[in-house]
Amino acid sequence: MDLLFIHDPVREKKFIEDGYGEVRHPIMYNHFVLVTSQDFNLENFPKKLNDILFKTQQENISFLSRGDRSGTHSKELSLWKNLGIEPKFRNYKEVGQGMAKTLQITAEMDGITLSDNGTFYSLEKVFKLKEIPMEQDDSMKNIYSVVELYGIEEDKKGEIKKIVEFLSSPEGKAMIENYGKEKLGKALFQNID
Repeated sequence: MDLLFIHDPVREKKFIEDGYGEVRHPIMYNHFVLVTSQDFNLENFPKKLNDILFKTQQENISFLSRGDRSGTHSKELSLWKNLGIEPKFRNYKEVGQGMAKTLQITAEMDGITLSDNGTFYSLEKVFKLKEIPMEQDDSMKNIYSVVELYGIEEDKKGEIKKIVEFLSSPEGKAMIENYGKEKLGKALFQNID
């Protein structure tokens, strides 16, 4: 393995600081969203991220965590930490699964989960899910980066450079901006300029 394509900026930076990675190239982003089943009643739900999480914990609403040490799981844990809540309430469940399975379980349990909006858009109709409406929050930006591993051979560095250059080129940016539009009618990612 010569590079990582990852979306966990805090751990990416530590990975580089610890000497495992050499360079980080932010490429694109989407956003994290809180989602639930279509049967979940949101009539009296707050509109601010922290208020939604606080209500979830205080009212012991089912919250399904990926629990898999992924970038999405790390993000979810940071949201609880920023609120000063340790997510150990009774209906907080770590499922130890990928995003698709976590969304399926969330729908089955009428719970709440955190998802990147690209995966959510791809599967919202399959699992009959809806996004919990909330005010825009910059902390929900989900940045994807290419991270070069430390100590790779020089010829492989050239190949990585070509990948990064392609993703940053007009052709690569167009590919990113159009991904998902044909199938879903909306783009799943945006470029970092």
